[in-house]
Amino acid sequence: MPTTPNPETTANAALPIHLQRAIEDATDELEMGGTSNRVAAAQALILAAIEILDGVARETRDRNARAYIIDHLQVIAGGRHDIISRDDNLDRWQRRLRKAEGLDPEDFPDE
Repeated sequence: MPTTPNPETTANAALPIHLQRAIEDATDELEMGGTSNRVAAAQALILAAIEILDGVARETRDRNARAYIIDHLQVIAGGRHDIISRDDNLDRWQRRLRKAEGLDPEDFPDE
């Protein structure tokens, strides 16, 4: 009699190990509880999703998806995409939250 696959183990089987680690790291950040940590966790998951989506777009040579979906997600996720847009992003939000939480005050010049 065939067994039904366990979705908790098979869902991650399709993910490369580095993406699985990103998900695990995000889960660890969520357990730490601070607002900036939760945004960091969400950002790790979004970056992992962007990597998957970019791979699909490259594989299918879908330039529209790369230009109008993936590039926009990269700007929102943060990183070094200031050249593309000055829009608010997760990196800036984390910095504001860390400042409000009293973390790393030396990283925040007077604004």
